[in-house]
Amino acid sequence: SFNGTLGERTADKGYKPGASYVGGQTVYDYGGGICQVATTIYYCAVVSDLEILERDCHQYASSYTPLSTDATIFWNGIDMRFRNNTKYPIRIEASSSNGDVFVKLIGTETKDYYVKFESEHLDTYPFEEEFKEFEADNEKGYKDGQVLTDPYTGYKSRSFRAKYDKATGKLIERTLENVDVYSTRNRVICKIIGTETEPPTTEPGITVPP
Repeated sequence: SFNGTLGERTADKGYKPGASYVGGQTVYDYGGGICQVATTIYYCAVVSDLEILERDCHQYASSYTPLSTDATIFWNGIDMRFRNNTKYPIRIEASSSNGDVFVKLIGTETKDYYVKFESEHLDTYPFEEEFKEFEADNEKGYKDGQVLTDPYTGYKSRSFRAKYDKATGKLIERTLENVDVYSTRNRVICKIIGTETEPPTTEPGITVPP
């Protein structure tokens, strides 16, 4: 269990705020972005041919892994769990550098086949543009044409656990792992209505009272 092992992500534990998705919106919360770690461990578990007990896809497609190979987590809600169904212990080694996450599952190899995690794109759901109206002197300081919400393209996809013979490279078995639908999020753009109040004009030698 990813959540069971790491526990709640808090500032006291050293976690920094990062981007997360809540209700379709991007918010910043402690441990935001940690799904990249869960995804990488999940990917390793599949290609190690381990038993997956729990996994959910992100609301929006991730840029750092192929469709239907990701794993989202949320404290006390969504977990990623796998079982060591081999006869030997497994050690997880993980590190990060310059935004990349590296994970190794180290154990005893007994199989005469290797596994590939294969992704297949099924459909695309394009985003649209929406305009949200604001007064020219709005308190947020939004400008006309400013992008308020970045868009995401939606997808339908599936993934397979494919086993190949080590000696011949021939496909032995290909089983369905996931079928996922990633949401679309429209681009929201500011549209200024009305005009700003112009300051009073003055003529030389005439003082405008405050």
